[in-house]
Amino acid sequence: MTLENIYNHAPIWMQNVMCSVKGWTIARKRYSKGFLRELKRMERREDDPEKMLRNFLELARHVPAYAKVFAAGKGTKLEDFPIINKAYVKEHYEDFYNRAYKGPTLVIHTSGTTGTSINIPQSQSFEHRQWATWWRYREELGIKYGTWYGLFGCVGMVVPIEQKKPPYWRVDRAGRRVIFGTYHLTIDNVEDYVKEIKRRHLVWIHGYASRILFLSRLIVEKRLMPLKDVRVVTTTAENLTPRIAVEIKKAFPNAIVRTHYGQTEGVANFSMTKEGDWRIDEDFAKVEFIPIDPENPERCHIVGTNFSNPYFPLIRYDMGDIASVRWQDDKPIVQGIEGRDNEQVTLSNGMLVSTLMSYDIFCDQENVREAQLRVLNDGRELELLVVKGSRYAQKDEMAILGKARRHLKGEIKLSIRYTSKIPRAKSGKFRAVVKV
Repeated sequence: MTLENIYNHAPIWMQNVMCSVKGWTIARKRYSKGFLRELKRMERREDDPEKMLRNFLELARHVPAYAKVFAAGKGTKLEDFPIINKAYVKEHYEDFYNRAYKGPTLVIHTSGTTGTSINIPQSQSFEHRQWATWWRYREELGIKYGTWYGLFGCVGMVVPIEQKKPPYWRVDRAGRRVIFGTYHLTIDNVEDYVKEIKRRHLVWIHGYASRILFLSRLIVEKRLMPLKDVRVVTTTAENLTPRIAVEIKKAFPNAIVRTHYGQTEGVANFSMTKEGDWRIDEDFAKVEFIPIDPENPERCHIVGTNFSNPYFPLIRYDMGDIASVRWQDDKPIVQGIEGRDNEQVTLSNGMLVSTLMSYDIFCDQENVREAQLRVLNDGRELELLVVKGSRYAQKDEMAILGKARRHLKGEIKLSIRYTSKIPRAKSGKFRAVVKV
């Protein structure tokens, strides 16, 4: 019996214990003394970004992927290095290890919602730096480190699908969070969610924008009392448009609704301030904005260099995301992230197909190069469009279909189709979910 099966068949109190144990292992990794040290440094803005970049480029001498740059007598300037992307890193994976690095390490898995999945080896110092950056942003919004919060999405299916009555949430005491199951969030039981948020006096809600938006819409539709005690709503992974923020505030009228832009690779981070402006966190990573069209410099590729991960250095890494930029005295001012569109389609049975589902199905499928969820036949069919990796096998197909079936109910036809290439949107951006 797998750990997942053990969890799904365990009593709810034991599931809470298992969530807390998992939360403890995560907290132990993220929030050690190194994290607190980095948080204080970032709060005081003690570090010189230019110096950090110079030091980072110098250590790249020990990385085979950049050997040609240094062999040509270059490597002191950022422009000496070529622009790379996730596909290139995946193809030359072993060459990106820093052979001289001897410190503690860990491996983080990218979400795969941008079309391909990859493991990113990280120094532990990078993990501390990244979470210190995110917590600086949260504290600036009024959320103190250690505050309890309600989480919608981001951690998989902690409430078994088979469960038919509340509680539709689990408690991670170590992580100080109530993890709400979004699969069970419906018009019939949204009141249960609202009561739990109130009962626990949660002042901070965090998660995927699409899930929090859905919660807000149900609260309004059910004509429940708004959650006036929630002070901050933060979103991640999906684009928080002004329209979505306005809708969320209908259910959370006294809350600041903000987001940040970041990724597992850690090559860029933008924090949305309390005033609603985007701030480039220059003491975390060096970010370049490369115009897609020189005649239209307002739309740019986001190209980042993380100078906090010496174990697996990524220099001039193109995430594939596009930023809307206003230029002032040759300096970029970020207006928004086009590459984080909310990709979601409603099936004929009312279920939502979104990047959240895409993540759950494909996040650990390393033998899949690209994948897309395609909604067909007026929402009555879900097709999984997959580009196989070289080691893709029957077991991979079975795992993918098994995860997809967990999300479906009703008369929804499920199929899988293989292709050599997944079409992009007109903008050139990959979309994890499309309606055909």
